[in-house]
Amino acid sequence: MKRASAALMMWVLLFLGAAAPASAHAVLLSTTPSDGQVVSSAPADVTLTFNEPVTVREVSIVSTGSPQQLSARTVDAVVHASLPPGLAPGSYIVSWRVISDDGHPIAGALTFSLGHPSATNAVAETDHPGVTWLIRIAQALAYIGLLVACGLALFQAWVAREVFDTRLRGIGVAATATAAVGLVVGLPAFELDADGTGLSGLFAVTPWASGLRSGAGAMAVLGIVGATVATVFRNRCIRIAGATAGLASLPAMGHSRTFGPPILVIGADLIHVLAVSAWIGGLIGLVVLFRRPEIAEVIGRFSRLAAWLLGVLVTTGLILGWRIVGSWHALFHTGYGQVLIAKVALVAVAVAIAYVNRQRLSTPSSARLRSESVVLLVVAALTGVLVHLNPTLPVQQLMVMKQENGVMIHTAIAPCRLGENAVTVMVHGAQVQAPTITAQVTAAGIGPLDVPVTAQSNGEFTAPLTLRNKGQWTIDVTVRISKYQESTTILTCTP
Repeated sequence: MKRASAALMMWVLLFLGAAAPASAHAVLLSTTPSDGQVVSSAPADVTLTFNEPVTVREVSIVSTGSPQQLSARTVDAVVHASLPPGLAPGSYIVSWRVISDDGHPIAGALTFSLGHPSATNAVAETDHPGVTWLIRIAQALAYIGLLVACGLALFQAWVAREVFDTRLRGIGVAATATAAVGLVVGLPAFELDADGTGLSGLFAVTPWASGLRSGAGAMAVLGIVGATVATVFRNRCIRIAGATAGLASLPAMGHSRTFGPPILVIGADLIHVLAVSAWIGGLIGLVVLFRRPEIAEVIGRFSRLAAWLLGVLVTTGLILGWRIVGSWHALFHTGYGQVLIAKVALVAVAVAIAYVNRQRLSTPSSARLRSESVVLLVVAALTGVLVHLNPTLPVQQLMVMKQENGVMIHTAIAPCRLGENAVTVMVHGAQVQAPTITAQVTAAGIGPLDVPVTAQSNGEFTAPLTLRNKGQWTIDVTVRISKYQESTTILTCTP
């Protein structure tokens, strides 16, 4: 009873505190011109400042006609898009699409007016729900297929070593085919998502060719080859090597590579999926071999292995949760967290079934084993969906605008929470040097700390700021607007 209760608690802790790595999408912190701003003269370019380096996919401008593509470049986390000369007075929409460090596309639009606002029939691009759902389905198939195929191989290599059953191979082949479908279909789907193209783009050659040439294409090949080797070959070492290679494609295509420290997070992710796969494969294997005369010995081996698997799952799961989920607030207030809660509920059902089975090892129930397997397969599918969701909270931006002696100063900090933040300063009406920025928490005796500032263009400056402690942070931004005059703006942020 104590062992089963402890296992139950470990499972709940595992899935409440951790999940497969999720998308930490890039966040737009500020733009120049700002959204809705009316400028007196046409700017030379539009700048987009993000919280992390991004890759530009497309930037376009439109008023009432067809969108015009803009030449764009990135400098660290800032995108510079050159505007065409000779813009007529009126309103314009600038649409942008970039790829964040985790490989996910981020899109948006801003509106600015030259001289005065005007009517416009332009509509900014929107995402295509069909493509989003295709990606989710493809990832769910890839996760289910790889976890089952590689898990059965590990089960036969570690637990059912002397037992050969053609049904296990048949299930492994079907699971490998399922994974292949998900991995292959996902390649053009990711490209369509990155380009903002609808499902009709699936009939073009370009997204398929681009997907195959990408890093995701190489990982898809690794996953398919690894699962095939693990399923076809009967040599124990080859099976383990193939299963490990196949499962390694999941962290490599996921988002754990964007969290640090990389060795810790990626290593924990790989060990995590190996343990999950072994658990799922073991349950399916027990169901298939339930009527075999060797079942008692096989169940004994799996039960001994299960205790180790639980320990590994808890340890790696807590590491991933610590580095990725980050807070209880994010768990309850993001789409990722809400899906994760649904996953926890399903796992609780699986744990309850597992508890009954472990208590009755002498007379195990095939029906309960099937039920536990089905529930965990649904959990695996949800894991595939979670990979495409964002675990981060919406950005909160604090802004202060002030004017002194004809000089307009716009100062902002975002996302104003623990971890990485960015301070942006935009100055109009004067040529100024980089401002001086300090940060402190007076009550805790922290600071003032000097914050390094990087000059961008058109009087824009950015400064990365890491907030490591809770409390009321005071950020002083001092700009010298003339030889004899300084202007200080105070931002107050309480993460």
